[in-house]
Amino acid sequence: MTIFSRHSRLNTIANPMPRTKQKRPQIKKEESLLTRLLHEIGFTDKEIAVYLTLSEHGSLTVPSLVRLTGLRRTTIYSVTDQLLEKGVIVEDAIKHRSGFMALPPENLHKIADRYEADLRQLRGKAERLIIELNKVNVKSAYPVPNIILIQEDQIAEHMTEQASRLAEDALRFGNGTVWGFTDQTYLDRYWEHVPKFLNHPKIKQVKLRLIGERGPAEEKMAKSGFTHREIKFWHTSLDFTCSMWVYGTFVIMVITRQRPYYLIEIHDEVLANNLRLVFQSLWATIP
Repeated sequence: MTIFSRHSRLNTIANPMPRTKQKRPQIKKEESLLTRLLHEIGFTDKEIAVYLTLSEHGSLTVPSLVRLTGLRRTTIYSVTDQLLEKGVIVEDAIKHRSGFMALPPENLHKIADRYEADLRQLRGKAERLIIELNKVNVKSAYPVPNIILIQEDQIAEHMTEQASRLAEDALRFGNGTVWGFTDQTYLDRYWEHVPKFLNHPKIKQVKLRLIGERGPAEEKMAKSGFTHREIKFWHTSLDFTCSMWVYGTFVIMVITRQRPYYLIEIHDEVLANNLRLVFQSLWATIP
């Protein structure tokens, strides 16, 4: 028989045994293969905990998710909203109580589809930004000229690669007209390339108004039927020793009178505008 004194009973009441605080279950820290893969497609730790719990147990109510994941109720609501937006879970009524259920794993494709859509949209915005920034650079008061030197064995290839860009620049900044001078020796040296260049779809959209010299190469060119290329011949004894063309804000110079042949491409609005005015004035003086 156990006897309790009044004093010991009162002492027990006054100083009750401390209650042990129940700890919430902790999310496992070690990263499994599933966890790593879910991280790689943009899931957070809490999203992974809820998603994998639903995948394992099926439909669960919010209280059940709180118990199984160790997350707070408010956190569960926030995380399930994020998973619903990702399209990997759905709301599910469980015995007249609100709950959630994981969709089949194939629905993870929706995340990739969303990233692809976002990437396409981002790429489109980047392209528009590049165009607008290029406009700003071209219109700046003191643009820095960009100068490229091309060796003779690469001249034809360079002009072919630049055809679209040159034509588009002429359409945008040169009213669709290319001005310049063509040296006979350029036609002689690069005859195989010239017709291909003039037949480029973009080049055919611009009007070429060129000053030149009479000779066999120009006679041959006249028979080729390039209606978008107009030529006027010098009526003076001036000896222009290089080909030079103004395509919008680009100036192209080609030296073919002596070896080594070379091409200089200058991207400079100020220089291009001044040379365009010179060639326009010369064009007007030639009948």
